[in-house]
Amino acid sequence: MPVTVLEAATSSLLSRSRHILAENNHILPLLDELHFGDIIFGVFPLLKGPNLSGAMHYGSLNSVDDIMHLLLQAFEGVMYLHKNSIAHQDLFLTNFIMEWYPQSHNYKAFTGPWVYIIDFETAIQFLSDEKLEHVTSTFSVPDRSWYERPLAPELEIPDAVCCPFRLDVWQIAMDILWFKVTKH
Repeated sequence: MPVTVLEAATSSLLSRSRHILAENNHILPLLDELHFGDIIFGVFPLLKGPNLSGAMHYGSLNSVDDIMHLLLQAFEGVMYLHKNSIAHQDLFLTNFIMEWYPQSHNYKAFTGPWVYIIDFETAIQFLSDEKLEHVTSTFSVPDRSWYERPLAPELEIPDAVCCPFRLDVWQIAMDILWFKVTKH
C-alpha cells in the first residue's frame, strides 16, 4: 500500500543523508522542516532559475545540445526516484527547475546548470518489498477540479487505477512531444 511522500517517515530521505551526495539525485535539497501545529513547512535553497519547459518551449536561445543535456539530467532524476520506489505523479517539465539557461552558443561556461525535481505534493512512495512492476494506485489528487494538467487516458475514468511509475513517464513524454526545434 503506497503512502504519500509528505506523510512518510522518510519524506526527507532522498534530499538528506547519504542520498544528497549521489550524483544522480536531482531532488532539490531539503534544508530544514518547520513544524507549526499539524502543518510542516519545508525549507529549501532559493533557486530562481527557469523551469525545463521554458528552456525547451519559449524561445530561449538554448542549443539542441543544451536541451539534450538538460533532458538527460531530468531522466536521470526520474530513474533515481523510481529506483527508490517513489512515483512523482506530476512530472511535467515545469516541475524541473534549473540554475540558469545554458545558452552555450552565446556564452562559454565551464559547467552547465543543474536540473532539480520539485513539487512532491502528489508523490507516493511504495514499500521496498512490493514488486514495483505490478504496482497500481488511484491518482492521488483527491479533487481533480483544481488539477489542470492533462490526464493520462486511463485516468479519465473516475477511480481508475494505473501504474504511477508509467504515469511519470507519460507526463514527461507528453511535455516533450510539444517541443519543436525552430530557427531563431
